[in-house]
Amino acid sequence: MTSALKKADTSKRLRATSCSLSKLWVPERTEPPEEFFLADAEKTQAWLADLPMANVSETARQVLDALVDFNRKTIPNKTRIRVADLFRQPLRYISQNLEKHYIDAALPLTAKSRRAVKLSQELHAELAVAYKIFILESFAYRGRNSKRLVAIAIQRAMSCLSEVLYLATLEYDQYPEHIWQEIHLLYALAAKNSIHRLPIQSRSKTATGGSCIGDLYKRTLLYALAAPCCLRQRENQFIYGQLLEWTNFVRLTVPDISGYNSGQFLVRLSSDAPPNHLSLEKKKLSRRCRILDTQRLVDHLNEVLMSMKPQVVKDKPVGRARLSRSMIEHLMLNLSGRPKRRFSRTTHGYTLKLAVGMPHVYSLVKTSAQHDAARFDRDAGGEVDWLDQYIPRDSIYSDDSESDWSDSSNLLLNLDLEGDSAASSRSDSSLQGTMLEDNVQSPWALSCNQREAEAYECKTRNESAGGYCVDWVDSNAPKIKPGELIGIQSQSRGKGFGVATARWIKNNPVSRLQIGMQLIAPNSFAVKVRLDDKGKISCIYNSLLVPESKFAKIPLSLIVPTHSYQEGDILWISSGNNELRISLMQLLNVTTSFSQYRITYHSK
Repeated sequence: MTSALKKADTSKRLRATSCSLSKLWVPERTEPPEEFFLADAEKTQAWLADLPMANVSETARQVLDALVDFNRKTIPNKTRIRVADLFRQPLRYISQNLEKHYIDAALPLTAKSRRAVKLSQELHAELAVAYKIFILESFAYRGRNSKRLVAIAIQRAMSCLSEVLYLATLEYDQYPEHIWQEIHLLYALAAKNSIHRLPIQSRSKTATGGSCIGDLYKRTLLYALAAPCCLRQRENQFIYGQLLEWTNFVRLTVPDISGYNSGQFLVRLSSDAPPNHLSLEKKKLSRRCRILDTQRLVDHLNEVLMSMKPQVVKDKPVGRARLSRSMIEHLMLNLSGRPKRRFSRTTHGYTLKLAVGMPHVYSLVKTSAQHDAARFDRDAGGEVDWLDQYIPRDSIYSDDSESDWSDSSNLLLNLDLEGDSAASSRSDSSLQGTMLEDNVQSPWALSCNQREAEAYECKTRNESAGGYCVDWVDSNAPKIKPGELIGIQSQSRGKGFGVATARWIKNNPVSRLQIGMQLIAPNSFAVKVRLDDKGKISCIYNSLLVPESKFAKIPLSLIVPTHSYQEGDILWISSGNNELRISLMQLLNVTTSFSQYRITYHSK
């Protein structure tokens, strides 16, 4: 009786496995022709050695054609996995060389850049097919292949599919259909056969993906939770590589109905969806679910953050991204709890005028301020200095002015927002020698003067008090990256420009981008800043002054090019004929495009 029950149970499990395996897509296969070189590992290796590697496009075309042909022919299973492994090294070479067409590119991507991403995705997808065929045939003829070979095939297939998913995020596209379903299924097969923890080393020292199946799977889940649509391509590239080293801080367990903490995410192995925070799940949990617990990883990231020294390098980093405070904070936020929406959204479809990048935003903010000042002078008969109505110039630097600076409006009113950038002569002896010579400016500052400012008009998809979601139509949209500074002019706010940042970017659908913009402040003023370096010549940066709003809890702050200054620096800030001395008190916001500091008046 016991033997009969075991056989029945085994038969039931085999039927369940067969049903699950049917979700792995593979093409139909036919008998190969005679002298089919891809049916012989040695001949395939010789063919790969003769590829025109200097011509990456031609090499990619030949490799893709060969893989497509290889996956549609009936070949002995052990030969298939040996030949498939031979394609891994040339595929890595092709992918690395295709990167130059889309890495660091602003969005929307050009047609050439999108083709490069799609080609790399197709190559990895076809190589995954070769391993999926091996897996299917191994389970169909159970016992003919060792568990280690099956584990290698599952690990290789998961690595390729994860690369397809990762490449989709680099062009901010939607996940390909069924890719999550296949990744979940591969892990489930490995876990069911107790091979998900087998260490698998790559034969090549330069190869990626050398790890056990469980670690690769957890890395893919963590990467999806890291909100790659909010990061730049270099940052995503760095995080994707780094997460594999952090998987030992993450647990993947069967659901515990007794409760959950803030760092637990649900994975449904039968779904075609990435993990979701456990508190957002309404369906009943089943044995086909797993809980991804990220609390230990969040604690580790917090320790790394606390041990990091303050950033002292003022030059922009080049090449690959590195682990920064902002990157760690982003990961901790997305891996530690349920996503929350601070404001309700409406869908009125307002028309906005947008400017992208500090040079364009500065130029348009300045032009708008000059327009408002000229209109004020015209209405007043051109005889009244509208700034002097509020704060007399001779009281700006008085010895007892400290109390006047308790409110940020004093600082704003002391700035001559109507004048041009050329400083006039000063009668106050305290101002002598503080202005920089006209012929000394940074290349960054010149870019604003040499390029015509552009404003892009669009309608909102939805909006809230915290920002907007807009469609970024390809035909006339300016180029943009996540974290870019955006100037916003709304019909409801008149001619002034607010400032925001590109919070996230998504391709949806292919013909357009969707941009999520997080509002920094509803108003801003164009100013110039330079370091107080005791009379030495230093660069002038075009910047934006954000006024204080106690109602909206917006502090008085300054937006400058990223990595130009640091906390504690003392700057001269000027607009037209006035110049004031300020201190950078606290770093409020930093992206690869700009830094925002809370500021205060610095007495002389």
